[in-house]
Amino acid sequence: KMRFQYHFLDEFLGGANLLTGHTDGHWKALRKGVAPAFSVANMKYAFDVIRGRCDKLVAILDGLVAGEKGGTDGEGAINVDNLLLRESMDVIGRVGFERDMGALDAFGKDGDALSGPGKDVQVMIDATQEVVERIERPFDTVFKAWTPKIRHGHALMAHWQGVVSGLLKHIKAVHSAPGSFCNLLLKVKDPRTNAGLTDAQMTPEIA
Repeated sequence: KMRFQYHFLDEFLGGANLLTGHTDGHWKALRKGVAPAFSVANMKYAFDVIRGRCDKLVAILDGLVAGEKGGTDGEGAINVDNLLLRESMDVIGRVGFERDMGALDAFGKDGDALSGPGKDVQVMIDATQEVVERIERPFDTVFKAWTPKIRHGHALMAHWQGVVSGLLKHIKAVHSAPGSFCNLLLKVKDPRTNAGLTDAQMTPEIA
């Protein structure tokens, strides 16, 4: 892969990962190590999780349309992008990292200022939007380095990396299911050292 195509993601990811890095020895070892996570058995489990989160999403939309709960924007508009990001976060959290992110459950609850898992949701949404804006205006971070907006973007990325760091601590502390993504990631060996991946190497794969 040509790294310059993906460098704008490095601050969000914490470095290059399986999707954005060079296809070198590290990339090959990582790909081989986590490939079983996408087995038929794991995909069947993922489908059940996805279906459950889809049911929750439909219930939220039904409630919004019926006017049972505040969450519309302007004249009856519904922020579907926000809801789909929440659904994705829930699915990836449960299937990949065996953690309930509480993203859909936190929807509409005081801006996600919660003490539970849902508190991380808005951080991801804001950081993802920052990435989209950087794609649209790739030179802003170079030529507008001292503007308040750019400084806010850097702060968002730092906050998101804090969320990812917490997720890494979680997967290292739990007894993950054999064959799950997080279980396999912890078993990958760095081909240069023959030791397990460092936190710095695992962070971009989690982000």
